[in-house]
Amino acid sequence: MPPENSNRPSLSSPRSSSSSEDSFVLDELDPTSARHAPAAGEEEPKMEEMDIEDEEDGLMGARDASRKRTNFRRWLFGGVGVVSLIWLSLLAYYLLRTHPALPTSHLSLSGTGKPHITRETLDAGAFWPRTHTVSWLPSSNATHGTFLTRTNGELRVEDTTGSSSTLVKESEIKDPSTGNQLRLSKYWLSRDARYILFATDVHRNFRHSFWAKYWVYDTESHSTSAVAGARTLNWAGWSGNGSALAWVENGDLWVRSSMTEKEWRVTKDGGPNVFNGVPDWVYEEEVFQTNSVTWFSPANAHVAYLRTNESQTPTYEIPYYIPENSREDIRAYPENLAVKYPKPGFPNPVTEMYFYTIPPETTDDNTDANVGTPFTIAIEDDFSPEDRIITELAWVGRDTALMHITNRDSSILKTVILDITARTGHVVRTTDIFAEDGGWFEVTRETRWVPKDVANGRPEDGYIDIVIKDGNNHLAYYTPVTSSEPTAYLTSGNWEVDGGVKGLDLQRGLVYFVSTEKSSIERHVYSVKLDGTASKPITNTTEEAFYEVDFAPGAEWYTLSYTGPNVPWQKVLSTVDASYSHDLETNERVKTEVEVYDLPTFHYSQIIVDGYTLNAVEIRPPGFDDTGATKYPVLFHPYGGPISQSVKKTFNYDWHSVLASDPDRAYITVIVDGRGTGFMGRKNRVGIRGQVGALEARDQIEAGKQWAKKKYVDETKIAIWGWSFGGFLTLKVLEQGSGVFQYGMAVAPVTDWRYYDSVYTERYMGTITDNLDGYRQSAIHDINNLASADRFLVMHGSGDDNVHFQNTLSLLDKLDLAGVTNYDMHVFPDSDHSIYFHNANPAVYRKLTEWLTEAFGKKKGNSWSKGLWENDD
Repeated sequence: MPPENSNRPSLSSPRSSSSSEDSFVLDELDPTSARHAPAAGEEEPKMEEMDIEDEEDGLMGARDASRKRTNFRRWLFGGVGVVSLIWLSLLAYYLLRTHPALPTSHLSLSGTGKPHITRETLDAGAFWPRTHTVSWLPSSNATHGTFLTRTNGELRVEDTTGSSSTLVKESEIKDPSTGNQLRLSKYWLSRDARYILFATDVHRNFRHSFWAKYWVYDTESHSTSAVAGARTLNWAGWSGNGSALAWVENGDLWVRSSMTEKEWRVTKDGGPNVFNGVPDWVYEEEVFQTNSVTWFSPANAHVAYLRTNESQTPTYEIPYYIPENSREDIRAYPENLAVKYPKPGFPNPVTEMYFYTIPPETTDDNTDANVGTPFTIAIEDDFSPEDRIITELAWVGRDTALMHITNRDSSILKTVILDITARTGHVVRTTDIFAEDGGWFEVTRETRWVPKDVANGRPEDGYIDIVIKDGNNHLAYYTPVTSSEPTAYLTSGNWEVDGGVKGLDLQRGLVYFVSTEKSSIERHVYSVKLDGTASKPITNTTEEAFYEVDFAPGAEWYTLSYTGPNVPWQKVLSTVDASYSHDLETNERVKTEVEVYDLPTFHYSQIIVDGYTLNAVEIRPPGFDDTGATKYPVLFHPYGGPISQSVKKTFNYDWHSVLASDPDRAYITVIVDGRGTGFMGRKNRVGIRGQVGALEARDQIEAGKQWAKKKYVDETKIAIWGWSFGGFLTLKVLEQGSGVFQYGMAVAPVTDWRYYDSVYTERYMGTITDNLDGYRQSAIHDINNLASADRFLVMHGSGDDNVHFQNTLSLLDKLDLAGVTNYDMHVFPDSDHSIYFHNANPAVYRKLTEWLTEAFGKKKGNSWSKGLWENDD
């Protein structure tokens, strides 16, 4: 578990704020979930040390295990009673050895004698699959793949032939000024594999960004040097080729073309309102979703960077009441954190793309005219700076870049080609997305350069981009880069590509990608030729699976991560040698736990609402009775945010599994991805534009009606809960007064979209000028209908920098004015959107559990006791 104050903002560092673990891209962070893994470049921690701040890597995991388990069970239970006796004896021995003194209340619902999972079980890491971060090296080729791993205090270079060598021991990396060993938090290898960039003294800023000191270790000289004198920096990173390095200090960008050459200060205007090369809060959160907006050209001749000016953006102040340092007794006066936070109708940060040509080494300084001077490029038919959002910069040639820009509400997309040498910019295509399907531009940042190669039939540079085709997101190949129409659509059909190009084999002309072609709730890996022909899967589509993939340069080798539905695994495989397979992780420990415990079951289905097909999953208690003799309480758990996906076949045991497995509760959980969510086609999601919450609430209510009719459901005990957008949707459902849901629990909810950030909100709601009535209707406003619910709960962290506490306070004011009293309220002092500060996260789930138990009652035989607020009628 993370330290109790790990997500607390720094009040002393510029631009610092609390982290935003939860946004409208991801669902709430549940520390009991089995889905958390370390960030890229970080060592896999021991389970008791697991830091669950990020989900950058996602789950890793495997499928062969389920087949082995099945064969084992057939052998075991196919014998006579003595074999069963042996099995029960072994199980009892295991339980006594690994789970001593199990109380009767921990035994199963299904009568197997196995223990049920508890929050303590999950907190202990019983169902946390291990994962390994593999950093592929450019030395990989058709005969062997090489990659960097971190294990047992060493960085090692491993080879698909089985060879392994130590690149450096962490104990050897020392501060050159003191000789003390440096404690490494993150690391990145230079493209030429000679240098390793390390971060120490890491302090969280926003969701993706952090402050740190940086160091470079030279694997040839075995020496360590400090970057920028070991001062605390906003960011540092390598170029994509060679060993050029850039960093940002106090909002100013610095570069050096190699570790043996001098450093150049690119900008001098950085400060409280101007950032060069790093994003501000809203661009980090809603556009780039990374801590860097600096891009080296392919040959490191140029560097592009985003300049952000927040001077006209209003400030939102967040008060902090509790001393962060335990040595302080009290904080008599709150300490305020000021964050530049644009809201709908208010000025956005003004961004511009700048370019810098790195001077030759013979240049004495970078003050000479036309030498090392940053410049912008004028774009014909550009949006006004105040109305423009820059969503992507990608190099598509040695001196050519592509930029995607949209207007303020993301209804119009322009693709711009920039010639850095000629300093010209032209819009090569304009797409009016709102006119096309009533929707918005979905930020992807997935453009992939395809360099010219006459010998392999590519006379011009080109690129692969994600475009709308057949009402879905698909891949298109453009060459030359100035083309306004695709040379070839690489994919098409009634399914979607997830995540752009995953691998590119330029020698064989093959593109690798992940898609929903088999199923919208699965992911498989496919290949296709650059001319759009010969598309085929490279994973087994006859089996249920949700895969993630990471290709080596050249795409001859790849790491395949099976993330569910069974126990995850991770392998290294080859696209040129089908016989090669190396297990990175099989998660034998998790397999054992799966066999030991009495687990809930997951049942996937689809429902129809207003002619739209929606995915659903039902989490059923062990020993589930579907005869109708038992009437179960049901908890709906939507997230529901635009383009999100909650229903997918991944391995995940979390708090809902505890609710289902607990013999005193045995509650069913239902998750339905309604309209607006992702991977079911744009038609399924664009209808929410301008009326966020209306269709989403209708879908949950209609789904609730369908479940209420099931013979095993108690229609008088149906609740709904959610966090963030899910909290908003929970209140929106109760606001309809349908009578389907008697109870609701909303955590950190938006209650009025005029309080949320402009970049996200206007993408889906349009501008206030164009849609003021839509904003008013989308807000939680029908207080009388909220009063018709049996009861509801609202919880929020007062230090939330993402969904401001203002949202909940505004709702409370409306409830007070209307005299509504059928609700409970819990505030977590100084906690941000993830609600972690001072042991707050366990308190969240404890409160949810206790409150829901008071609503539904406890299980007694085949029925449940009367809930505390249950109506007699």
